[in-house]
Amino acid sequence: MTHRVLITAAATFALALGAFGLLARGDRTEGTGPSVRASLPSLPPPSATTDQRIAALQQTVRMAPHVADGYSLLAGAYAQKVRETGDASFYNRAAGALRTALALDPHDAAALTQRGALELSRHDFRDGLRDALAARRLAPLVDKPFGVLVDALVELGRYGQAQRALQEMVDRKPDLAAYARVSYFRELHGDHAGARDALSRSQTFADALQSQINALYTEFVNMDDPLRRSVIEQKRLAAIAEQDRVKADIVKQTKAIADIEDEARRANVPAGWLRCCIWCGCSPMRAVPPSSSHSTGPS
Repeated sequence: MTHRVLITAAATFALALGAFGLLARGDRTEGTGPSVRASLPSLPPPSATTDQRIAALQQTVRMAPHVADGYSLLAGAYAQKVRETGDASFYNRAAGALRTALALDPHDAAALTQRGALELSRHDFRDGLRDALAARRLAPLVDKPFGVLVDALVELGRYGQAQRALQEMVDRKPDLAAYARVSYFRELHGDHAGARDALSRSQTFADALQSQINALYTEFVNMDDPLRRSVIEQKRLAAIAEQDRVKADIVKQTKAIADIEDEARRANVPAGWLRCCIWCGCSPMRAVPPSSSHSTGPS
Protein backbone atom coordinates (compact mmCIF):
# COMPACT_ATOMS: atom_id res chain seq x y z
CA MET A 1 0.00 0.00 0.00
CA THR A 2 1.28 3.49 -0.77
CA HIS A 3 0.81 6.84 0.97
CA ARG A 4 -1.95 8.07 -1.36
CA VAL A 5 -4.52 8.13 1.46
CA LEU A 6 -2.80 11.09 3.06
CA ILE A 7 -2.56 13.00 -0.20
CA THR A 8 -6.32 12.84 -0.56
CA ALA A 9 -6.75 13.91 3.04
CA ALA A 10 -4.57 16.97 2.57
CA ALA A 11 -6.11 18.00 -0.69
CA THR A 12 -9.62 17.88 0.71
CA PHE A 13 -9.20 19.21 4.20
CA ALA A 14 -7.87 22.55 3.04
CA LEU A 15 -11.22 23.40 1.49
CA ALA A 16 -12.40 23.93 5.04
CA LEU A 17 -10.51 27.21 5.35
CA GLY A 18 -13.60 29.22 6.23
CA ALA A 19 -12.18 29.41 9.74
CA PHE A 20 -9.75 32.03 8.44
CA GLY A 21 -12.83 34.21 7.76
CA LEU A 22 -13.86 35.03 4.20
CA LEU A 23 -15.41 38.29 5.30
CA ALA A 24 -13.58 38.85 8.55
CA ARG A 25 -11.22 41.32 6.88
CA GLY A 26 -13.87 43.07 4.83
CA ASP A 27 -13.55 46.35 6.73
CA ARG A 28 -9.97 46.78 5.60
CA THR A 29 -10.23 45.59 2.01
CA GLU A 30 -11.02 47.69 -0.99
CA GLY A 31 -14.46 47.28 -2.47
CA THR A 32 -16.03 45.36 0.41
CA GLY A 33 -18.15 48.00 2.11
CA PRO A 34 -21.47 47.26 3.82
CA SER A 35 -23.46 47.36 0.59
CA VAL A 36 -21.15 44.80 -1.02
CA ARG A 37 -21.15 42.53 2.02
CA ALA A 38 -24.93 42.67 2.26
CA SER A 39 -25.32 41.61 -1.36
CA LEU A 40 -22.87 38.70 -1.32
CA PRO A 41 -24.53 35.53 -2.65
CA SER A 42 -25.86 32.83 -0.37
CA LEU A 43 -24.01 29.53 -0.41
CA PRO A 44 -25.99 26.43 -1.39
CA PRO A 45 -27.47 24.04 1.21
CA PRO A 46 -25.58 20.99 2.54
CA SER A 47 -26.96 18.82 -0.25
CA ALA A 48 -25.44 21.08 -2.93
CA THR A 49 -23.08 19.67 -5.51
CA THR A 50 -19.49 20.77 -5.93
CA ASP A 51 -20.54 22.60 -9.11
CA GLN A 52 -23.05 24.62 -7.10
CA ARG A 53 -20.40 25.47 -4.52
CA ILE A 54 -18.00 26.53 -7.26
CA ALA A 55 -20.65 28.76 -8.82
CA ALA A 56 -21.41 30.40 -5.48
CA LEU A 57 -17.74 31.01 -4.73
CA GLN A 58 -17.11 32.37 -8.22
CA GLN A 59 -19.88 34.88 -7.63
CA THR A 60 -18.41 35.69 -4.23
CA VAL A 61 -14.96 36.54 -5.62
CA ARG A 62 -16.54 38.63 -8.37
CA MET A 63 -18.39 40.67 -5.77
CA ALA A 64 -15.47 40.83 -3.30
CA PRO A 65 -12.44 40.66 -5.62
CA HIS A 66 -10.00 42.10 -3.08
CA VAL A 67 -10.59 39.48 -0.36
CA ALA A 68 -7.96 36.74 -0.60
CA ASP A 69 -9.91 34.12 1.36
CA GLY A 70 -12.59 33.78 -1.29
CA TYR A 71 -10.00 32.67 -3.84
CA SER A 72 -8.56 30.13 -1.37
CA LEU A 73 -11.99 28.60 -0.83
CA LEU A 74 -12.61 28.55 -4.59
CA ALA A 75 -9.29 26.76 -5.12
CA GLY A 76 -10.35 24.12 -2.62
CA ALA A 77 -13.63 23.61 -4.49
CA TYR A 78 -11.73 23.18 -7.75
CA ALA A 79 -9.50 20.57 -6.08
CA GLN A 80 -12.60 18.69 -4.93
CA LYS A 81 -13.82 18.70 -8.54
CA VAL A 82 -10.62 16.94 -9.62
CA ARG A 83 -11.27 14.16 -7.12
CA GLU A 84 -14.81 13.74 -8.36
CA THR A 85 -14.11 13.80 -12.09
CA GLY A 86 -10.42 13.06 -12.58
CA ASP A 87 -10.21 16.23 -14.71
CA ALA A 88 -6.77 17.62 -13.86
CA SER A 89 -7.54 20.91 -15.63
CA PHE A 90 -9.25 21.98 -12.40
CA TYR A 91 -5.83 21.88 -10.74
CA ASN A 92 -4.80 24.71 -13.09
CA ARG A 93 -7.89 26.68 -12.09
CA ALA A 94 -7.10 26.11 -8.44
CA ALA A 95 -3.52 27.27 -8.97
CA GLY A 96 -4.79 30.41 -10.72
CA ALA A 97 -7.13 31.23 -7.86
CA LEU A 98 -4.30 30.80 -5.37
CA ARG A 99 -1.99 33.03 -7.42
CA THR A 100 -4.62 35.74 -7.14
CA ALA A 101 -5.03 35.17 -3.40
CA LEU A 102 -1.29 35.39 -2.77
CA ALA A 103 -0.93 38.42 -5.03
CA LEU A 104 -3.51 40.14 -2.83
CA ASP A 105 -1.76 39.00 0.34
CA PRO A 106 1.58 37.13 0.04
CA HIS A 107 1.44 36.36 3.76
CA ASP A 108 -2.05 34.83 3.76
CA ALA A 109 -1.77 31.61 5.79
CA ALA A 110 -5.02 30.21 4.37
CA ALA A 111 -3.81 30.58 0.79
CA LEU A 112 -0.42 29.06 1.64
CA THR A 113 -2.13 26.11 3.31
CA GLN A 114 -4.39 25.54 0.33
CA ARG A 115 -1.45 25.85 -2.08
CA GLY A 116 0.44 23.30 0.01
CA ALA A 117 -2.50 20.90 -0.29
CA LEU A 118 -2.59 21.46 -4.03
CA GLU A 119 1.12 20.75 -4.29
CA LEU A 120 0.68 17.46 -2.44
CA SER A 121 -2.07 16.53 -4.91
CA ARG A 122 0.46 17.10 -7.68
CA HIS A 123 3.13 15.11 -5.76
CA ASP A 124 5.24 18.24 -5.22
CA PHE A 125 5.93 17.14 -1.66
CA ARG A 126 8.85 19.45 -0.93
CA ASP A 127 6.95 22.52 -2.08
CA GLY A 128 3.95 21.38 -0.05
CA LEU A 129 6.16 21.09 3.03
CA ARG A 130 7.60 24.55 2.37
CA ASP A 131 4.16 26.14 2.24
CA ALA A 132 2.93 24.27 5.29
CA LEU A 133 5.92 25.46 7.31
CA ALA A 134 5.41 29.02 6.07
CA ALA A 135 1.73 28.92 7.06
CA ARG A 136 2.68 27.62 10.51
CA ARG A 137 5.12 30.49 10.99
CA LEU A 138 2.56 33.07 9.87
CA ALA A 139 -0.33 31.63 11.88
CA PRO A 140 1.13 29.68 14.83
CA LEU A 141 -2.23 29.59 16.63
CA VAL A 142 -4.11 28.15 13.63
CA ASP A 143 -4.44 24.37 13.37
CA LYS A 144 -5.27 23.94 9.67
CA PRO A 145 -1.66 23.90 8.33
CA PHE A 146 -0.85 20.85 10.47
CA GLY A 147 -2.67 18.51 8.10
CA VAL A 148 -0.59 19.53 5.11
CA LEU A 149 2.56 19.51 7.25
CA VAL A 150 1.99 15.96 8.50
CA ASP A 151 1.06 14.64 5.07
CA ALA A 152 4.10 16.22 3.41
CA LEU A 153 6.46 14.75 6.01
CA VAL A 154 4.96 11.27 5.60
CA GLU A 155 5.23 11.48 1.80
CA LEU A 156 8.88 12.48 2.13
CA GLY A 157 9.54 9.55 4.46
CA ARG A 158 10.35 11.74 7.45
CA TYR A 159 8.34 9.56 9.82
CA GLY A 160 9.88 10.78 13.07
CA GLN A 161 9.10 14.42 12.23
CA ALA A 162 5.68 13.41 10.95
CA GLN A 163 4.87 11.61 14.20
CA ARG A 164 5.90 14.63 16.30
CA ALA A 165 3.87 17.00 14.15
CA LEU A 166 0.88 14.65 14.23
CA GLN A 167 1.10 14.30 18.01
CA GLU A 168 1.06 18.09 18.34
CA MET A 169 -1.88 18.23 15.94
CA VAL A 170 -3.82 15.76 18.11
CA ASP A 171 -2.84 17.50 21.34
CA ARG A 172 -3.95 20.88 20.04
CA LYS A 173 -7.22 19.80 18.45
CA PRO A 174 -8.19 16.09 18.44
CA ASP A 175 -10.71 16.45 15.63
CA LEU A 176 -11.61 14.56 12.45
CA ALA A 177 -8.58 15.75 10.51
CA ALA A 178 -6.27 14.58 13.28
CA TYR A 179 -7.88 11.19 13.90
CA ALA A 180 -7.99 10.33 10.22
CA ARG A 181 -4.22 10.82 10.08
CA VAL A 182 -3.68 8.93 13.33
CA SER A 183 -5.57 5.99 11.83
CA TYR A 184 -3.39 5.99 8.74
CA PHE A 185 -0.15 6.52 10.66
CA ARG A 186 -0.91 3.64 13.02
CA GLU A 187 -1.86 1.42 10.11
CA LEU A 188 1.37 2.42 8.36
CA HIS A 189 3.34 1.23 11.38
CA GLY A 190 1.44 -1.98 11.88
CA ASP A 191 -0.75 -0.82 14.79
CA HIS A 192 -3.86 -2.52 13.45
CA ALA A 193 -5.93 -2.14 16.64
CA GLY A 194 -4.97 1.51 16.95
CA ALA A 195 -5.91 2.15 13.33
CA ARG A 196 -9.35 0.64 13.87
CA ASP A 197 -9.84 2.67 17.05
CA ALA A 198 -8.92 5.92 15.30
CA LEU A 199 -11.18 5.04 12.37
CA SER A 200 -14.06 4.49 14.78
CA ARG A 201 -13.44 7.95 16.22
CA SER A 202 -13.54 9.41 12.71
CA GLN A 203 -16.89 7.76 12.06
CA THR A 204 -18.27 9.18 15.30
CA PHE A 205 -17.03 12.64 14.40
CA ALA A 206 -18.56 12.35 10.93
CA ASP A 207 -21.96 11.79 12.52
CA ALA A 208 -21.40 14.77 14.81
CA LEU A 209 -20.46 16.91 11.81
CA GLN A 210 -23.78 16.14 10.14
CA SER A 211 -25.59 17.38 13.23
CA GLN A 212 -23.48 20.55 13.15
CA ILE A 213 -24.26 21.12 9.47
CA ASN A 214 -27.97 20.72 10.08
CA ALA A 215 -27.87 23.15 13.01
CA LEU A 216 -25.94 25.75 11.01
CA TYR A 217 -28.41 25.50 8.13
CA THR A 218 -31.32 26.04 10.51
CA GLU A 219 -29.53 29.02 12.04
CA PHE A 220 -28.80 30.42 8.58
CA VAL A 221 -32.39 30.31 7.31
CA ASN A 222 -33.64 31.97 10.50
CA MET A 223 -31.05 34.76 10.52
CA ASP A 224 -31.95 38.15 9.04
CA ASP A 225 -28.65 40.03 9.47
CA PRO A 226 -26.68 39.74 6.17
CA LEU A 227 -23.23 39.87 7.76
CA ARG A 228 -24.11 37.26 10.36
CA ARG A 229 -25.59 35.06 7.63
CA SER A 230 -22.28 35.26 5.75
CA VAL A 231 -20.37 34.14 8.84
CA ILE A 232 -22.75 31.23 9.38
CA GLU A 233 -22.41 30.21 5.73
CA GLN A 234 -18.63 30.10 5.98
CA LYS A 235 -18.83 27.87 9.04
CA ARG A 236 -21.28 25.63 7.24
CA LEU A 237 -19.08 25.42 4.15
CA ALA A 238 -16.12 24.47 6.32
CA ALA A 239 -18.15 21.74 8.04
CA ILE A 240 -19.41 20.37 4.72
CA ALA A 241 -15.90 20.26 3.28
CA GLU A 242 -14.60 18.54 6.40
CA GLN A 243 -17.40 16.00 6.20
CA ASP A 244 -16.64 15.29 2.53
CA ARG A 245 -13.00 14.70 3.36
CA VAL A 246 -13.73 12.45 6.31
CA LYS A 247 -16.21 10.33 4.36
CA ALA A 248 -13.62 9.81 1.61
CA ASP A 249 -10.97 8.94 4.18
CA ILE A 250 -13.25 6.48 5.96
CA VAL A 251 -13.85 4.60 2.72
CA LYS A 252 -10.13 4.44 1.90
CA GLN A 253 -9.03 3.56 5.42
CA THR A 254 -11.65 0.84 5.74
CA LYS A 255 -10.39 -0.72 2.51
CA ALA A 256 -6.76 -0.36 3.61
CA ILE A 257 -7.45 -2.12 6.91
CA ALA A 258 -9.34 -4.86 5.07
CA ASP A 259 -6.34 -5.30 2.76
CA ILE A 260 -4.03 -5.70 5.76
CA GLU A 261 -6.35 -8.28 7.30
CA ASP A 262 -6.49 -10.17 4.00
CA GLU A 263 -2.69 -10.20 3.72
CA ALA A 264 -2.42 -11.45 7.28
CA ARG A 265 -4.89 -14.27 6.64
CA ARG A 266 -2.91 -15.39 3.60
CA ALA A 267 0.36 -15.28 5.58
CA ASN A 268 -1.25 -16.84 8.69
CA VAL A 269 0.00 -14.05 11.01
CA PRO A 270 -1.84 -11.44 13.11
CA ALA A 271 -3.12 -8.41 11.21
CA GLY A 272 -0.64 -5.55 11.03
CA TRP A 273 2.57 -7.54 11.39
CA LEU A 274 3.20 -7.66 7.65
CA ARG A 275 2.94 -3.90 7.23
CA CYS A 276 5.03 -3.30 10.32
CA CYS A 277 7.77 -5.43 8.78
CA ILE A 278 7.54 -3.65 5.43
CA TRP A 279 7.54 -0.08 6.74
CA CYS A 280 9.56 -0.34 9.94
CA GLY A 281 11.99 -3.11 9.04
CA CYS A 282 11.22 -4.92 12.29
CA SER A 283 10.76 -8.65 12.75
CA PRO A 284 7.35 -9.83 11.50
CA MET A 285 6.98 -11.81 14.73
CA ARG A 286 7.39 -8.78 17.03
CA ALA A 287 4.24 -6.90 17.91
CA VAL A 288 4.13 -3.11 17.99
CA PRO A 289 3.64 -1.82 21.57
CA PRO A 290 0.05 -0.67 22.17
CA SER A 291 -0.58 3.06 21.90
CA SER A 292 -2.44 5.27 24.35
CA SER A 293 -5.76 6.77 23.27
CA HIS A 294 -4.16 9.98 21.96
CA SER A 295 -0.73 8.69 20.99
CA THR A 296 0.18 8.44 17.32
CA GLY A 297 2.13 5.23 17.86
CA PRO A 298 5.75 4.21 17.43
CA SER A 299 8.23 6.49 15.69
